[in-house]
Amino acid sequence: MHRITKWAMANKAAILVIVFFSLLVGIFSYSKMPRELQPSMEVSTISITTVGQSMDSNSMLVSATEPIERAVANVKGQSSVISTTGDGYSQVTIKFQLGIKMKEAVAETEKIVNGLQLPAGVSKPYIYQPSTDSMPVSILGIGLSEQMSSTGMDKINNEIIPRLQKITDVGSIRNTGGVMQNVIIRVDPGELSKHKISMESLMSLLNGQNLVVSLGSHVVDNTAVSLKVVGNLNDLQSLGELNVAADVKLSDVAKISLSKDTKTMTHLNGQDGVVLLVNKVAGGNAVEVGKNIASEIKKMNEDYKGDIETSLVWSSDSFITGSVNSMMREVLLGTLFATLIIFLFLRNWRMTLITIISIPLSLAITLFFLSLSGISLNVITIGGIAVAIGRLVDDSIVVIENLYRRSQTEGYTKDVIIDSVKDVAGAITLSTLTSVCVFLPLGLVKGLSAMILPFALTVTYSLLASLFVAITVVPLLGHSFMKNAKPKKHKQVKSYQAVLKWTLNHKFITLAATFVLLIGSIVAYGVIPKGTINNNDTSQIDINLTLPSDTPYETVKQTALQLEDLVRQQPETKHEFIHLGVSEEDLKLGSVQSPTSIAFTIFLKEDANADHLIDKIITFKDQYPNADFEYTESSGLSSANNAIVLDLSGSHQEDLETAAKSVTEALNPIEGIQKISTNLTEKKTIYNINVDPGTTNVSNLAMQLNMQLNQIPIGSMILDGIATPILLDITNPLQTGDNLQDLKVIGKTGEIALSEVAKIEKTEQQSTILRKNSHDFIRITATVDGSKLSTINNQIALETSSLKLPDGVSLDIGGAGAQQSVDTNNLFTAMIVSIGIIYLLLVIMFKNLRMPFVILFSLPFAAVGSILGLIISRIPVDTFALIGALMLIGIVVTNAIVLLDRVKQNEKTMIIREALIEAGNVRLRPILMTAAATIFALLPVLFSKPELGSIVSKGLAVVVVGGLAVSTLLTLVVVPVIYEAFFFRKSKRQRLNNINTSVEQDQINM
Repeated sequence: MHRITKWAMANKAAILVIVFFSLLVGIFSYSKMPRELQPSMEVSTISITTVGQSMDSNSMLVSATEPIERAVANVKGQSSVISTTGDGYSQVTIKFQLGIKMKEAVAETEKIVNGLQLPAGVSKPYIYQPSTDSMPVSILGIGLSEQMSSTGMDKINNEIIPRLQKITDVGSIRNTGGVMQNVIIRVDPGELSKHKISMESLMSLLNGQNLVVSLGSHVVDNTAVSLKVVGNLNDLQSLGELNVAADVKLSDVAKISLSKDTKTMTHLNGQDGVVLLVNKVAGGNAVEVGKNIASEIKKMNEDYKGDIETSLVWSSDSFITGSVNSMMREVLLGTLFATLIIFLFLRNWRMTLITIISIPLSLAITLFFLSLSGISLNVITIGGIAVAIGRLVDDSIVVIENLYRRSQTEGYTKDVIIDSVKDVAGAITLSTLTSVCVFLPLGLVKGLSAMILPFALTVTYSLLASLFVAITVVPLLGHSFMKNAKPKKHKQVKSYQAVLKWTLNHKFITLAATFVLLIGSIVAYGVIPKGTINNNDTSQIDINLTLPSDTPYETVKQTALQLEDLVRQQPETKHEFIHLGVSEEDLKLGSVQSPTSIAFTIFLKEDANADHLIDKIITFKDQYPNADFEYTESSGLSSANNAIVLDLSGSHQEDLETAAKSVTEALNPIEGIQKISTNLTEKKTIYNINVDPGTTNVSNLAMQLNMQLNQIPIGSMILDGIATPILLDITNPLQTGDNLQDLKVIGKTGEIALSEVAKIEKTEQQSTILRKNSHDFIRITATVDGSKLSTINNQIALETSSLKLPDGVSLDIGGAGAQQSVDTNNLFTAMIVSIGIIYLLLVIMFKNLRMPFVILFSLPFAAVGSILGLIISRIPVDTFALIGALMLIGIVVTNAIVLLDRVKQNEKTMIIREALIEAGNVRLRPILMTAAATIFALLPVLFSKPELGSIVSKGLAVVVVGGLAVSTLLTLVVVPVIYEAFFFRKSKRQRLNNINTSVEQDQINM
């Protein structure tokens, strides 16, 4: 490395150009890097969703769920297939093993599913694969008045959405809600009978008159065009004037009207509305997209003033800008603290300036390489910078401090500067490599690798850049700035010498005390809570209220409107929207819900009291004791997951219900469980119409009953330029089961009662059918105290292991607790592999096996400090704290490397004891400076609120600060003891030889 320094000293102009160019490209990269909250990450699941018109859960199971389950059972890499089937909907979710390439999995799934032939009445399957890119960057709300509902929807689809799609980096736009109108032809059966008109002839006539029929794509005049036949009916009056028999108009036998679609309802701030979910393209700048959307909304509101008003309900750019700016403040504060520490040690503003220059220069180089790697500027990459800030000056500190020390006797000549760098080049290079190589095994942490990779690359680029700066720019600036400086005499710290000599003379006591500390820390780790703490502000509340499955739609709707009124009256509410039913756009997002479910999203005002609003809603829910109520607090982009799930699988529903009862009873006494719920739904009344064999055609009978019980779609007509569906309605409301058997149908002998050809059987069945890997299953969800997640998970496993479940029933524990356990095991594996890599590097550099072992003894000291820090701060051990421990492995060994590298140099002319004492004196100040700079640079992270989506948590900061502080002190005292103990024979032989030489010298002098 000193050859690079020599070249730099001889090529000042080239170094200046490199510095200027690095700063320039760094600034340019910073301005051009896309900004987003988190890097692009895929979720290893695919959902396949279908809906069926007027189908119960059993019919949907047979018609949609089972065929899809069979089809996807052999998709490569899948770990489980979970399905939820309810009245009118089916959702099959495929979970994949970690590390599977999801693009290939999606392509394979699409190929298989698109080849399925599902029965008539079942929609085409919609495939959805969630990822961070599928999260909306903005949510827009558009209110629709009663007068302009149909024309308003036309403007939204044909004008507003296209305008938004023209914005740079805007991807897909999905709309939920809106008021869809239908033409309802309400037929009077008495009038039909009076004029002797059959329903079949009426349907045939209407189908022939009002349809908009597509004829496909054809080539006309060498151009591909679409052809369609459009009926001449364009208003309700023309439809009513249509002749359905001689001198009989349609209006004579039916009432014709426009009616809202009652299958779904979306309200925005108390009125019918549309919610637009705007996504950005992959790699797009979320902040710029958000700002441009806000600007376009202002323009559109001016253009459509008094007609359509669009409001920005939520935008991620404010979250991202706030989070990124907050992290940048922590970076700047960390830089300031590191600067103050260096100045306090050096007491020389020139040397402090030289050292601190490495920070902006290293950051500029880091930003350039991050840009080349296609990594965005987000809270994770900036978090990596915040963690690395203190470490960026470490190499420069060691170089400048060694130069300062040698200059006291040798001056600031080029040769002295080059030799000063040569003294420490090996140590700082090895230290940097060890800090970098801890990230190599992160491929083992598959579940976290997508999140950790940008963080790891940021730290790696910054550390390598700081090493380059330390051996090129710092020596050059030292020669330029310090030519005429008068260095102050370096004072030895006599108290440290005394402590070091005492510990070297009392090895057993020193090592025994260290061993006791280590054992105590291990014991303490066992009792520290292991879990997560959600410190994010609540800006959004998602509510799902599901009424009993036999609740009529009108009752569900009225309940939703009552809840809406309550929420709108609360001072915390900024925006709210409510959604009933399942639309086509919901299917595209993989979202389905029960027909009796109310989905409610509330956006809160800044600094709103979320708990107060939730208490109000819970009080409202108490009016419906049989309803299932769930709510989730989130920051708008993420929510805490503190749920442990227990899946019971088996072949018989009765056995599963028995097992679920036993498991629930076992969970109730466990402290820390806040709520226990199951996906076991109530049963719903079903009427089976069992047709007597040979009495009638079953298919024809089903068609007749369908016409009498459901509105029949017969095409569409153009109203105000919009294709509006037409529904033929001859339904008669059923009040009792007797009404059903009295329905009139056409049999072989003419019109007869349904009871003459079929028996009506009243039964019950599950309103929702849940399956896992094609078997029935029940999921029990335990919402727990996040700070005790791991402890509670272990306790649940212990309590359930002793349960005697019915034969054929198996129990699988998963959820947040299991995921944390997997992440923890993977991170501990990564730590072990990292230690092995570091040991190999040390062996290569020091060319022996024993010295690397001595250096690695500094790692247990770090564990002592980290555990002590977690105990004092009362922060539970979470995944991010373990990432801090992984980083700490690379950081703490640098102190031992810097110390023992000097010892190795000294051993050429000194005995081991003298070499250790001299190395301690010389390396004390740079070791304390580097450790203090890193610690104080992390203080802003330690005492500030963690940013949304960042892995730089308080737990990570506590682990690094505590571990580095204690390991630094113990390294300076205990590592020399261990070193001399490892080389005990050599040290003893040297000291005996020294004594004999002294005796011989005394005899000669006598």
